[in-house]
Amino acid sequence: MAKEEVIGILASWLKDAHAMEETQIKLLKRAIKDFDDDDRIKRRLERHLEQTQRQREIVEECLNSIGEQPARTKDFMSKMMGAGQGMSASAVGDEKVKHMIILVGAEYFEFACYEAIREAAQYAGEGGIAEAAKQIGDQELDMAEWAEDNLSGVVREQLMSAR
Repeated sequence: MAKEEVIGILASWLKDAHAMEETQIKLLKRAIKDFDDDDRIKRRLERHLEQTQRQREIVEECLNSIGEQPARTKDFMSKMMGAGQGMSASAVGDEKVKHMIILVGAEYFEFACYEAIREAAQYAGEGGIAEAAKQIGDQELDMAEWAEDNLSGVVREQLMSAR
């Protein structure tokens, strides 16, 4: 495949990643509000919100480096990430559990996306983008593992409060 074609694919994936980060920022803000009574989880979510905002900026810089800009319209990736948003609105008061479920899935999904971006960037000879994708991917994996490790505690807390 010609380098121009690979750059085109890379640009498309970076635009998806930017939309993904935009959606994740909205989801994290909502989760932070719902975890207002749990300082430990709230602080971790706030820290990841800051990371996510910086990740969005890094993706914009990567796009700019190849002469592209973020897409201004909602695309497949943001719709996919947003699909879980409705899940968090619940009449049974289990928003925290649902936030954690969404977080686990979304963070592993983001990790996989950045791995694909890293590989494409390496193939295209875009070392700076590959390095940025690796850095972001590592952050996403860290958050995914943290969310996975904390899911059971949030579930137990929900079940105990339902008694």
